[in-house]
Amino acid sequence: NRTIEDALNKIYLDNLTGILNRNFWEDFRNGKIVLKRVVLNSLILIDIDNLKAINDIFGHSTGDECIKNVANALKLCKLPKDIAIRFGGDEFVVLSSYDKNNINIFINEFKNKLLLNKKIKPDVSIGVSFLDDISNIDKAFHIADTKMYEEKKLKKMKKYINIYYEIEDLYKKINEITNNQPSDINSKLLKINEQAENIIKLIQNFITSCSKC
Repeated sequence: NRTIEDALNKIYLDNLTGILNRNFWEDFRNGKIVLKRVVLNSLILIDIDNLKAINDIFGHSTGDECIKNVANALKLCKLPKDIAIRFGGDEFVVLSSYDKNNINIFINEFKNKLLLNKKIKPDVSIGVSFLDDISNIDKAFHIADTKMYEEKKLKKMKKYINIYYEIEDLYKKINEITNNQPSDINSKLLKINEQAENIIKLIQNFITSCSKC
């Protein structure tokens, strides 16, 4: 019945991406939707990095293109009976038949498919867990969510460590210059030097606090 199909599409399909939406996820995890002859071995959680910054700097249309690029990559690399869901604004869930032995095939192929879009190539963080039983789906989601945010935190730490080394290098160069400049220029350079030193301390504190999380 076309009317019923259209109604279900409105309820369960995400308008922007054309994949399943949060409504489907909630009804599936609550047992309202039962999938027959489908073996699900893994839960993959994907989050677009820095989507808010992309929206703020480049506009929401660019942010939407990032979201659609991720959804399209999922459509291209998921297995026929795998379930791809847009969980939230920048998060996606994939319920897949890939298991511990071949999950990396999916992840590598997905990342390669993201690169097919020449204009929009969003960075993503990924967390994976494995389903021993479909009744443990909430636990599996929590495990994947934790792993995803660990990856996201590690990326941020690496970013700040790189910034730290760049500023430290600048700090050393300023110190060298201040020894050979007239006093008026020297005083300005000293102020810049102090600012750089303060930034270094802030980043050191941030890296230390992240490592203790």
